Amino acid sequence: MAQSQCAEAPRVMTLDRAQSAGRMATLRVHPTGRAMARSRSSANGAAGTDAIDFSELAPAVSHGALLGYQMLQVAGREPLLYRPLGRLLDVAKQSGMLTGVTTNGLVVCPATVKVLAGRCDVVTLSVSTPGTEFSAVLSELGRRVAMLTEAGLLVNLEVTLTGYNVGDLGTVVSWANEQGIRSIRLQPRKVSSTTFQQVMAEQTGSGIALDVDALMPLRLQEHSQWFLGPDDLETLSLARIIDPLLILADGAVVPLAADLDDRYRLGSLRDGALTTLARRWRQEGATRLAQLRRETYRMCMHPSVPAFASWTEELTRRSKLAS
Repeated sequence: MAQSQCAEAPRVMTLDRAQSAGRMATLRVHPTGRAMARSRSSANGAAGTDAIDFSELAPAVSHGALLGYQMLQVAGREPLLYRPLGRLLDVAKQSGMLTGVTTNGLVVCPATVKVLAGRCDVVTLSVSTPGTEFSAVLSELGRRVAMLTEAGLLVNLEVTLTGYNVGDLGTVVSWANEQGIRSIRLQPRKVSSTTFQQVMAEQTGSGIALDVDALMPLRLQEHSQWFLGPDDLETLSLARIIDPLLILADGAVVPLAADLDDRYRLGSLRDGALTTLARRWRQEGATRLAQLRRETYRMCMHPSVPAFASWTEELTRRSKLAS
């Protein structure tokens, strides 16, 4: 059954269609690792660096589309340093997928903008300023956002909020408005619930969509199906069972969270094609992952769990416990 599903031609996605349909099943690729911050990649992205070779990654992206994934999100350790990025985005487009790149924005320049233009549907700027005020960071990012938008690229923002900088949310929202950014994903960490609610109330009417990435009890209840996953593990496409699916710089294929225990992984691209790994994983891995999701969900519903805990962090922590 899984093989017959993989044979279907990928459906070409448009951004308008995907947004109207709600959440997109995402294949998230982290092509670069730690060494990329200190070393330049070769044309294929591998020589002397912690980066996956393009010849391994490109077929996996095509297979991801066949498995039901609608969007390729290239993230991880500064993906703009991955030399074959343009070719990778081309593969996704040819497979009918939407494309996104998550970057800290520090290496956005005319050369990297040229790679993204016409290939990338959404650029997400990830801003994390532990111990630093947002204003200093945003002033530098403004010039880089201008380069992206002038090239016709849609820019979103991803912001990590802490007890130190949560009071600056209004500054971030105002800045985003000035830049033409319409969506901000908020990741509150170790923030007082009362303080967060106050600063959120102050943003009413800003015109910017604020998406909170946190395990608030109401969110867990309203979106329980997304956290728990589907009951049908045999006939649904892999994208309906695992969202997101991650491919890491070492070729590892991991469901939901990059640091999930090895017991839950699909395997490595160096051991077989993505479609082959998916077929094998369904035999036992799907049931094992479903059990982990149920256990983590029950744990997260307990009053002792902080309101702004991270689902992926809690899932990862639970996966490390002895079976």
